[in-house]
Amino acid sequence: MKFLWSGEYDPVIYEAFEKYGEVVSTFPELPDNGNVKPPRIGDEDEMVEALKGVDVWIAGYDDFTEGVLKRCPDLKLILSVRDGADANVDCAACEKAGVPVYGANGRCAVSVAEMTMALCANLARPIVPVTNMMRGDIKWTGETNSMFRSAIFSATELYEKVMGIVGLGRNGRQLAKIAQGYGMRVIAYDPFVDAETMKTLDIEKFELLDLMKTADYICPQVRLTKENEKLISAECIAAMKPTACIVNTARGKLIDEVALIKALKEDKIGGAALDVFDPEPNPNKKDPDDGLNPEIYDIPVEKLIITPHMAGFSQERAHHQSENVYKAFLEFLKGNKPAGLQTRGVFESPNFAERGGKLFGVEK
Repeated sequence: MKFLWSGEYDPVIYEAFEKYGEVVSTFPELPDNGNVKPPRIGDEDEMVEALKGVDVWIAGYDDFTEGVLKRCPDLKLILSVRDGADANVDCAACEKAGVPVYGANGRCAVSVAEMTMALCANLARPIVPVTNMMRGDIKWTGETNSMFRSAIFSATELYEKVMGIVGLGRNGRQLAKIAQGYGMRVIAYDPFVDAETMKTLDIEKFELLDLMKTADYICPQVRLTKENEKLISAECIAAMKPTACIVNTARGKLIDEVALIKALKEDKIGGAALDVFDPEPNPNKKDPDDGLNPEIYDIPVEKLIITPHMAGFSQERAHHQSENVYKAFLEFLKGNKPAGLQTRGVFESPNFAERGGKLFGVEK
């Protein structure tokens, strides 16, 4: 069996795959400072050449089209290191061709939840502005002590506050655990999770607008779809308590950013922390105007914390995603249908027997 690995990897899991055949990687080891742009294999011709004779592709960030798939007759299985393989893989074409595609679902759950909670804590206590004061022109001395005390007295506790989670998938449930550890009351909106399931997690089920009216910290944790763009609408933001905060580590388009900026400028809500935006800088453009909405920078740090789409990144992420795809691979070989399948009808495809079916269940 031959593997091509084109995403970040854990060397230990990489070696585990080598027990099943030859593994070739196109992804370099990350430098200590993490300053690396995810590499691409190349254009369609280069993709076809790289995948020649490859049975299992452990996909990273390369665009994989139906045209490429048709020219890769040896490919039987795709294991993506991403939560959503459909971001760069034509999953519909793969399903039709009988090539299963699995994603590394939950690879960022811990990282995103911890970052979200850290941002909540930074909104509750003026850590960022006070740090900026101490490292800037204002030093902490007996003379300036009263200035610091003025900022410090704005601090609040997270204990017994209400965490409102929008979307109770892997990330949302992990965030709920952490918030409960702080002694917070957790409520959630998710039309796909029933009240009884939430009750077993010690979470109260709310409708979205009611959650917006009740929560002290509102944290969207859903995947972006065309249907849920601006899920946190202007109406939702207007319903928030004047002391409530929004923390978005999911996707920028989930929130009506214009309405949020307006609410912050007019002091209608307590604050916000944003790790994701609409729009975000494009790494393929060098236009100096390509960046965030400039109005964001007009809001003082006491009201708005901003970070550069970093919640999903951690040194442990490569291990999580490598472990997830390896487990899926082993289950697939055993004839089981592991979690993370992103081509739901592939097992019913008439082409499955000649593609994914050649590996499915070979180790029963």
